[in-house]
Amino acid sequence: MSRRSAVQILGAIAVLLLVSFAIGRPDSDGPPLDPESVGDLGTRGLVEFLERSGATIERGLPVAGGEREVDVTLVLRDRLNGPAREDLLDWIQSGGRAVITDSTSPLLATGLSGSVAGDDLERGSCGIPELAGVEQLSGAALPLLVPVPNSTTCFGDDRGAYVIQFPDGEGTVTGLGGAVPLVNAQLDQADNAVLAGRLLLGSERPVISIIYSPIGEGDGPQTPLDLIGANVRWFGWQLVVASAIALLWAIRRFGRVVNEPDVVELPGSLAIRATAELHRRSDSAERSLRTIATDARSRIRHDYRLPADVDADQAARTIAAHTGIDLEEAAILAGARGSARSGALEQARQIDSIARRAHRSNAPLDLANDNEPEQETIHV
Repeated sequence: MSRRSAVQILGAIAVLLLVSFAIGRPDSDGPPLDPESVGDLGTRGLVEFLERSGATIERGLPVAGGEREVDVTLVLRDRLNGPAREDLLDWIQSGGRAVITDSTSPLLATGLSGSVAGDDLERGSCGIPELAGVEQLSGAALPLLVPVPNSTTCFGDDRGAYVIQFPDGEGTVTGLGGAVPLVNAQLDQADNAVLAGRLLLGSERPVISIIYSPIGEGDGPQTPLDLIGANVRWFGWQLVVASAIALLWAIRRFGRVVNEPDVVELPGSLAIRATAELHRRSDSAERSLRTIATDARSRIRHDYRLPADVDADQAARTIAAHTGIDLEEAAILAGARGSARSGALEQARQIDSIARRAHRSNAPLDLANDNEPEQETIHV
């Protein structure tokens, strides 16, 4: 590896490190209410609390008659599509218990009546037996739900309560005015954990299904990209940015385009000679001779401005007069007479040699208006 290559590699690594430090790593808290998030607004603490209490946690919609019968379903965020929500409603009406913390869920069929100012909410009047012992909840400005027909309330009154409970078919729906008491930062405050335990741990070793659907469960199959972790995707973007910066840094070293004249002027006759050489190697000596002769006479007519219909003898005299080569050689070049050499290849070499000497003595002459050219200075 050359020194320059090593410097470029080290420079690219340095750029990648700088971009990584500048951009930083993605936020590990995850989305709010995410059961896998350990951030303040995540619910990983709730999941661990339930598991340590003997519960079995499942993700997704409960399935009636499945391998394990679900005792209660916790809906943290309702982004279910129509068919998925219908399946959940059928499960509830068949005797299931659901705790819904998303006040916008159609399963609650209610709205907000306001919120409680301050950080704590007292029990007040409560008609829900399983919440016995839950005296105070902690959470900033807890929303209050409007009670629905046939519902009982807790932590509020008949105008608005944080907890409402009502029957739906053979099942029961418990609605909360938000999930703030259940997030990691609030779960250990006041009686928040007791509230979660009384609503979700109603039986010994229950099976709890948690629904958290930020993009909508049941919206269709996921793509392979969904299997790539957030940190891996973030590192990929960092790598793309660093590569782009390194590429721009490498490009700028070239600067503006500099127009330089060719160091060596390549004569166009090289292609003709190559063609003739190809004919020679293919045992086509006569074709090689014709190629060389035709090209040589064409260049001579161009150099001395000879008309295409000029007589061969006159052309020979003009070439001899202005180049200093022998008249006999000029006649061979102009086609006025044939070469005395034997073999087509020898004749081709002779014509090519004469043509090169004549080309180096380029003295333009216009014979279209002057049949007898004057003697001019020969440029050798």
